[in-house]
Amino acid sequence: MEFTRENKIEALADLTRIFAVYLNIDDILPDEKRESILKLIQQTDEEIFSILASFNNDWLAWDYVKSDTELRIKVEDVWKMEVERHHAAFEISKKAVVDLARDRNIDLEPVMLRIKWL
Repeated sequence: MEFTRENKIEALADLTRIFAVYLNIDDILPDEKRESILKLIQQTDEEIFSILASFNNDWLAWDYVKSDTELRIKVEDVWKMEVERHHAAFEISKKAVVDLARDRNIDLEPVMLRIKWL
């Protein structure tokens, strides 16, 4: 089963919500965008914000490069290198999120399967 881009962005938002709940940020609407939640997290805990922002940005960059059909058609070798480079950055960010959650005793179980499918 392949997640759509919207499903993946929703998974990122749900992950961000888990950290917001951990930080006792209560004024989050059910349909709040992840960018807004990240801003609230930034006001509360700069370390968590930094790690989550990197995770979000690395995934967005990787997703963009993977879908860049123009680069893929014109210069496939460069496209492959860029996909690999952005994927490696994303994996590092993902490990940082998982490590942070472990260190702070934050349960990511509700979203881990979805995160693995990103």
